[in-house]
Amino acid sequence: MCTRGSKWALPRGPSTSPLAVVLRHLIGLTAVVLVTACSPGAAPPILSGEAIRYEEGQIAERWQLTPEERSNVRAWLDAHSSGWNLSAADHAPALLVLLQYEDYSLASLNIHSSFVVQVRGRWEYTKDFAAPDIEALRQALTASTTANNRSRGP
Repeated sequence: MCTRGSKWALPRGPSTSPLAVVLRHLIGLTAVVLVTACSPGAAPPILSGEAIRYEEGQIAERWQLTPEERSNVRAWLDAHSSGWNLSAADHAPALLVLLQYEDYSLASLNIHSSFVVQVRGRWEYTKDFAAPDIEALRQALTASTTANNRSRGP
């Protein structure tokens, strides 16, 4: 039985001990870092890119992105820049887009039927999308593609 005067009673209100204050500040800083890390942020212009379409785990088709396709992908990413979530899951490739930005950093997009996985630097993000958004991205990748710059199979 616990009484009011017990030496084991917990103090009310936030602790003012130096350790408690430091811990509160560290927790707050960690929360800010995690929230900031949950957004890939604006990307520099895309210098080059390649799209690789997989079927049943095998490369079915691959092509270099044209300047128009790179511009389309950048515009799509800019329009969908918020709401990404950090992810640690592995996803089999579906339509994989490899990008190199003008600052020479690398990124990839793994486009599935209802979500996209974006890897930038050492961070991996996922975001669910409605079918029209996924279709718009797929069309952005094939806007100016001709049979001349595509190769079939491995």
